[in-house]
Amino acid sequence: MVRIVVLGKPGAGKSTHAKILAKKLKIKYIEAGDLLRKEAKKGTKIGKLIKEKIDKGEYAPDWITNKLVLKEAKKAKKGFVLSGYPRDEEQAEFFVKNFKVDLILDIDVDDEVIVKRLSSRRVCPKCGRIYNLLFEKPKKDMIDQELLEKD
Repeated sequence: MVRIVVLGKPGAGKSTHAKILAKKLKIKYIEAGDLLRKEAKKGTKIGKLIKEKIDKGEYAPDWITNKLVLKEAKKAKKGFVLSGYPRDEEQAEFFVKNFKVDLILDIDVDDEVIVKRLSSRRVCPKCGRIYNLLFEKPKKDMIDQELLEKD
């Protein structure tokens, strides 16, 4: 079993590199933000709390994020590549207590590159897929609605 964590600032390329690694190694890709958005869409009590936080531009409570990531990681029998977690000290402490990690990658990118990347992000309002106009321009027939700038 291989357990990899990919860290970095928003726009550094964590998800991009984590997906490539997971595909090459044939292991599970886990994105903390995706888990939270998926739970929010369910409309459960926890999902509603997550949605409320996301709508305010805040992070979900650590206890929720910790629970969702741990649950997903336990499903990954061959291993996983985890992106977007841990995000703060409380999550890091929980992580160290509950996970054995084989490799941590910290992607360091200049701030001006990050600003350029983030300002080029777009999201499909219907399916939630994220595109970057610098690297991954969507084909017209692949999107249902006009893309929105990602917050």
